[in-house]
Amino acid sequence: MTNLWAFLLQTLTASLVAGLLLLLKALMEDKLSPRWQYGIWGLLGLRLLIPAFPNRWVIFPLPLGLELARCQVEAGLSSAYTSLNQARGITGPLPWVTGAPRSITDWLFCLYLAGVLFFWGRTLFRWARLRHILKKQGAAPSPALLEKIEEVREKYHLPRCRVVLVEGLESPFVCGGFPSLLALPAGKEPDEKVLLHELLHLKYHDNAQHLFWAFLRGLHWCNPFLWYCFDRIGNDLESLCDQRVLERLEGEDRREYGVILLDMASTRYPRCPGTTSISNGSKNIARRIAAIARFKKYPRGMALVSVCIGLALAGPLLMGAAPQYSTNLFTPVSESELDLAFAAARLNRCTTVAGALDTWAKGILLENGAYLATVTPLNEHPDLEAEMVRSIQDGWVAYHLDSGDWMDISDPSQGYEIYNLTSNGDGYIAQVVMATEGFVDPDTGLMMEDQQGATGFAGSVLFQVSLTRADGGWVVEELSRTPSFHSIESYPWLEDWEESPLAQEYRTEGDFGTLQVGVTAGYCPEKYPLRSQGWTGTAYLDNNLYPDMEFSEGMLYCFYQYQCNLENPDSPQRYVQIQLLCDPEYIPGTDWGVDDSEGIGGGGSDGTQWDRQQVIDGWDGFIRGGSGGGVGLKDGLVKLPQSIPVQIYWDGQLKADLVLGGEAG
Repeated sequence: MTNLWAFLLQTLTASLVAGLLLLLKALMEDKLSPRWQYGIWGLLGLRLLIPAFPNRWVIFPLPLGLELARCQVEAGLSSAYTSLNQARGITGPLPWVTGAPRSITDWLFCLYLAGVLFFWGRTLFRWARLRHILKKQGAAPSPALLEKIEEVREKYHLPRCRVVLVEGLESPFVCGGFPSLLALPAGKEPDEKVLLHELLHLKYHDNAQHLFWAFLRGLHWCNPFLWYCFDRIGNDLESLCDQRVLERLEGEDRREYGVILLDMASTRYPRCPGTTSISNGSKNIARRIAAIARFKKYPRGMALVSVCIGLALAGPLLMGAAPQYSTNLFTPVSESELDLAFAAARLNRCTTVAGALDTWAKGILLENGAYLATVTPLNEHPDLEAEMVRSIQDGWVAYHLDSGDWMDISDPSQGYEIYNLTSNGDGYIAQVVMATEGFVDPDTGLMMEDQQGATGFAGSVLFQVSLTRADGGWVVEELSRTPSFHSIESYPWLEDWEESPLAQEYRTEGDFGTLQVGVTAGYCPEKYPLRSQGWTGTAYLDNNLYPDMEFSEGMLYCFYQYQCNLENPDSPQRYVQIQLLCDPEYIPGTDWGVDDSEGIGGGGSDGTQWDRQQVIDGWDGFIRGGSGGGVGLKDGLVKLPQSIPVQIYWDGQLKADLVLGGEAG
């Protein structure tokens, strides 16, 4: 923790967990044993040691409220430990400073840190002082007392420790350390059941547990609710020791043990960390007596129930839940709501490439700047937010930024498609294609017209984007955009070859003519339907954000454009057939043969694609085609073919046997 806001998130999250545990303990007080009543506090101990996650919440969406408060408070400050446009995270449960304080929140954090050091120092001093007093002033017990202690130890198989007698001590206690010390009141004959209680503390290392909770108490010294919880934890630890004692006693001895506790109700007891005492105050002893009254040997089935309850609570309380922010949060209608939307965008960083691309594409298609903020570097947030604030005067609803050259009216109903995701070392490069219903000429700034003078005509825009890790997630930057003025009912790679989203492209010429082959890798996010080969119909675009989404499937497309050399002296007279292999895992033989189907094209289970064209008057010599299919993802990427075998037949005779890109297989 390096700033006040990180501490507040940590301590308030722990308070929510502690409150839930107190409620659960109250409901289960007479149903589950003291072992569970104390053991369940282990979840609070782990919660205090695990850094709270800014993008996950426990019980309530606390991180969002704190982030909004942080921005409102820090807006007029110049803090050294935090800034408005800085990824907020907690790197550890321990506080430290990273420089000299400059603002009131910095000084408050320094005050908190000073308090932590004070409480830790006081705890260590009191423990060391008590150890010193016991060693210097404690008297050796008589042989008869040592013999009695030894009998208790051997009877119940308990550990041995050094024993000292202390004048004026009202109740015995164990002081942890190396070695541990059992302090007994001088001049009093200790009861066997009291010795059993203290030696059981020693057996189960309860002194070390007291020190652990004292360490956490100092870490959260300014949280009174947690102090109350730490007091309850100490009492539950004593109740657990009572349970262990009663399990070793029988009949009348159990009743006598309760009487001993009642006699100690007004007895003073040591409050030094690292010590355990059978006496812990009248109020706490009253709770322990009530627990003794309920004592029974709980059936083994209840132990399993206890474990199941703990495991069921561990996930949501320790790791939290991913926030399910409403879409309305990212569509603000006022400046105050805009602040909340940007606070959510700072917390809701995209942890996956698929989530980042999906969020960025939705931001463009839905014209939503708050969506874009989740994949925009934090240092660019002020400019983005200021642009949105300025647009309020123009009837702004959610987003009113210029879409840029070549894109004016996007078509959300057609969704988007992701192609050719490739690693470039520190990040990725990808191509995103979106449909549009209108274009703006970058030279004139006017809507472009088709041949009939209409300004609304369909097409697509190909975005080249980069993805890099920054500010706690993936950020997306647009590198370029290219228009494609084709109908959305056709495939862009068949009509506008040079503007198509191709991952690999091959071109070769010979006496057979000219052949171009392109390979494209498509990606389908989990929450978004993948359409086969381009815009063939309306797609459903889910407006929600999924920052942790993965790719569910990949598609491998292989397209070609073949221009037959009709001027060749041996030019075909009846038909031309071309077939190519688009399965990167399939190794073809030396001769695939000619497909004798009467159809004009098709594919096979071996990954081949073929098309046949009859030679008729008016044919321009071109054959265009391709195929695609779902493939698995390796390390999150589609595996592209290393080579593409192609065969061309004229009138059933092999004219060309080619391997584009390398050797087959």
